[in-house]
Amino acid sequence: MDLFYYIWLKVYLGWPVQWLEWDILFLIPWPWFGPWLAAALIALLFTFWGGWTLATPRELRLRPTDALVFVTGALLALAAFLAPAWPLLAGGAAAFHDWMPGTFAWPLYGAGLTGMALALLRIVRAR
Repeated sequence: MDLFYYIWLKVYLGWPVQWLEWDILFLIPWPWFGPWLAAALIALLFTFWGGWTLATPRELRLRPTDALVFVTGALLALAAFLAPAWPLLAGGAAAFHDWMPGTFAWPLYGAGLTGMALALLRIVRAR
């Protein structure tokens, strides 16, 4: 679970020091960069959603519009994590040597996280 990953990094290594420190989240299909907090917020959303789903005996009612909003939100958040590396992709692995990401696409990420959360909330209310 991503949340405990960051908790144990903090306990054992003292990292992250700041809330918005950059992290390399994945390397496939290309490097995903973002503040560790951004990944942790998505993990927290999924943790609450999964816990609630398991604790509620009633069946899920997934409407096509909710699925579309969720998938759109997930793609927006994914684009925010992939965007910092876009300019370097043509240069291969060597292009990343001594490179530091500049800015994170917070508006794109925020729209994505909001879309995912709203879709999950609508599914909860439909139960």
